[in-house]
Amino acid sequence: GFKNYTQLEAFQHILNENRILYTYDFVSNRESVENNGTHGTRVFSIIGARQEIYSGVAPKATFILSVTEAPQEYRIEEYNWLFAAEKADSAGVDVINTSLGYRRGFTDPSMNYTDEQLDGQTTVITRAANIAASKGIVLVTSAGNSGSTVGAPADSPSVLAIGAVDSDEEIVSFSSRGTFTPNVFKPDVVAQGAGTLLVTAEGNIAGQNGTSFSS
Repeated sequence: GFKNYTQLEAFQHILNENRILYTYDFVSNRESVENNGTHGTRVFSIIGARQEIYSGVAPKATFILSVTEAPQEYRIEEYNWLFAAEKADSAGVDVINTSLGYRRGFTDPSMNYTDEQLDGQTTVITRAANIAASKGIVLVTSAGNSGSTVGAPADSPSVLAIGAVDSDEEIVSFSSRGTFTPNVFKPDVVAQGAGTLLVTAEGNIAGQNGTSFSS
């Protein structure tokens, strides 16, 4: 979710210049993506924020904001992501940034993936990501924060899985690494994901941890 993003100074330049093409919550089937979730707001700030004492890495980009993650964990979320990716492709996006991954920990344990299924071509979200990549979209995805092998869609050879380092360029313990996809090395690259500066949903600047932020 992208709580408070329309109210924050950090995003006013984007709103004033009409650089949000559209927003959609694929979980609630509504246009607004401002719910109680703050994760999207924080990731969005690292990419697009601009204010006097903070700038994201691509503040002049044009954006599409999508919610696909539900309160509980079921495989329907992968289909939500597929729908969001189709919509993004229809708008001609260049890059999709994804701050989620699927492996184990589903609310219904029967939905958990086996190691053999995390092979870069089996899970719903990975198959969707492979199609998106074939259309020329760059897929940038967090490697995961479990410290173990990456989940889907980061298991895809066509997806850039981003691990986390600290400010001394040392791998941090939570950063996932390794994959069951044959002949593939994951993560593909790393960036600062420990103490990464961002703008919170309350408008404060804070240093926080996660491969979502390195991604």
